[in-house]
Amino acid sequence: MTNEEGLNYIRSGRESFHKWREHNPERFDVTREDFNNRDFGGWNLTQINFNSTNFAGANLSRANLSESVLFHSNLISADLTSATCERTTFRATALKGATLSKVDFRFARIEPVNPVERLVFEHCDLSHADLSQVDFRESRFLACNLEGTVCNATDLRNALFDSSSCVEINLAGAHLEGASCRNVNFCRANLQFANLSSADVAGADFLDATLTRAQLRNIRNAHRAINLENTFAPEEPTLQPQWFETAERRWLEKWCDWEMIKSAGRMQLFGASYFLMVYLVTSFYVIGQYNDKLEAIQAWAQLKRADGNIATRPLADKLLALSPFPISKPSVLLLVSTLLLIGASVVYALGCPAKIKEFSSTEWRYAHGRSLVHYWPHSWRQPRVRIFCAMLYAIGALLFVPIALSKVVAAMIYAWEYGQWTL
Repeated sequence: MTNEEGLNYIRSGRESFHKWREHNPERFDVTREDFNNRDFGGWNLTQINFNSTNFAGANLSRANLSESVLFHSNLISADLTSATCERTTFRATALKGATLSKVDFRFARIEPVNPVERLVFEHCDLSHADLSQVDFRESRFLACNLEGTVCNATDLRNALFDSSSCVEINLAGAHLEGASCRNVNFCRANLQFANLSSADVAGADFLDATLTRAQLRNIRNAHRAINLENTFAPEEPTLQPQWFETAERRWLEKWCDWEMIKSAGRMQLFGASYFLMVYLVTSFYVIGQYNDKLEAIQAWAQLKRADGNIATRPLADKLLALSPFPISKPSVLLLVSTLLLIGASVVYALGCPAKIKEFSSTEWRYAHGRSLVHYWPHSWRQPRVRIFCAMLYAIGALLFVPIALSKVVAAMIYAWEYGQWTL
């Protein structure tokens, strides 16, 4: 039942109401009152039960609605900029088109009339608020504080949380399909049984978040998320995060992650490059020494031949007939290729995470029953180092393979032409 005395003071104006409220601080009811387009800017409206009250188009900026209850009330197109709504209850309240900027919703219970039509919370403090089992589809939470907010089974499909802080938020069973969670802080968040299918998590920090049986089908930009590998999930296979293997990945994460580089590095072709490098370096050194000495000896032979000494002339002629040993360009390219392959192996040894070296994704997933959430992020680390390592392997292989094959073919032709085939 409406407190007529309190309502009359509200009608009389801000100063009169505040003076009356100083002597009457107890909670009272206002029912079915029409405050359409009324100016309540800066008013103290704490501990009032507004039942079926019309605030459509009203100015509630900087108003203090702490511990009040708005039940079946109308706040369509109302302005709540910088309002204080700590521990306020909004139950079955129409909020369509309301301006919700810099509002203090700490510990509030927000339950708008369904269906909600794209509410926009901008720079609001929703820490420890209760948004459970509410339809907030396509709503926008822009740079908001949702620390400790309770969103159990809340419908947040296609919602936008960009740059919001969701530390210790409770999203158990929440629907986040298609949500934009770019640069969101999910540290210690509870995402048990949450559905993040097709959600965009670029730049989101999941440090110590709980992902028990979270649905991650077609999740986007997981390679740009932070600390996915440092999330918690029980070791029981049925409680692991689901469908992360369907995550949308760029070609760089598909074909140039550490696991793919490891597969290339394990080929025997690259293992032989160490022996070949030692052989080529030794051969080039010996050839260089031979050519240097030959040049000096032939200079001596020229002098001996010129002095007309009959005793030394035959030797001088034979020395001058010797030719330096050439080093072919393919041999030089082969040395370069082996150096590139060895350089790639060194970069791999220093840059590849230990977990990737020890396990393949197949072993991790099937032999150990673990989710790829705790494997792939390791494989996506240090993208620049990965690209550099892959380029060294690729260029080295492109130089090595055709030259090595040409030399093998030449050796086979030589063996065919000059081999003894009689039995």
